[in-house]
Amino acid sequence: MEIDYCTFPDDALYDLENNVWVRLDSAGKAKVGITSVHAGLAGKFSKIKFKPIGTMLSRGQSIATIESVKYFGAVRAPLSGRLTAINSALEGKPKLANDSPYD
Repeated sequence: MEIDYCTFPDDALYDLENNVWVRLDSAGKAKVGITSVHAGLAGKFSKIKFKPIGTMLSRGQSIATIESVKYFGAVRAPLSGRLTAINSALEGKPKLANDSPYD
């Protein structure tokens, strides 16, 4: 689905309060990211810093912080669990989160 140039893939669940999405795979692992709305409002990201792998998170806790020229804030966990992996490509090229927020 697309609304005002913001995409919302049907295979993701959304936490609209925190502008994040989650996809569950067949093994029960969750992939989390920011929505295209969040990426659009923040502008081009200049820095993304993740919590350490292995961190236990409760719903609403910060998974990462993102920074742009006009925004600095937390990416909030849409569910509770353990952080098992990060997209390390985003640490070196944070703009990728703007280009493909659902990958």
